[in-house]
Amino acid sequence: MAGMKIDIHGVASGQIRMNQFVMAEVPPGTYTVETAMARNGIKPSNSQTTLSVQGGDVVVILAMLKVQSLHSTTTQEQIVGTEARTAVATTKMIEWTNRSASVA
Repeated sequence: MAGMKIDIHGVASGQIRMNQFVMAEVPPGTYTVETAMARNGIKPSNSQTTLSVQGGDVVVILAMLKVQSLHSTTTQEQIVGTEARTAVATTKMIEWTNRSASVA
């Protein structure tokens, strides 16, 4: 199964598969989040959201794959406020760290 590329322009990028996520803590500002199918990564599969983040905001972008007859596209839905805080609080997360750096 192909994954999805996630790019927060100028901040972070990564690739996810079903039921995975990317998280970034950012200072207040305006950001563009772009998603694309990992297999081809070219338009028209891409979708893009521009959002403004204020201090203390929690913003969640739900990135999904929309299957169509000739090709698939990525879609994004933005949730904020209480709904976003609840989504983050109820998500099971694992933080990966570079163990060799702490051993040295």
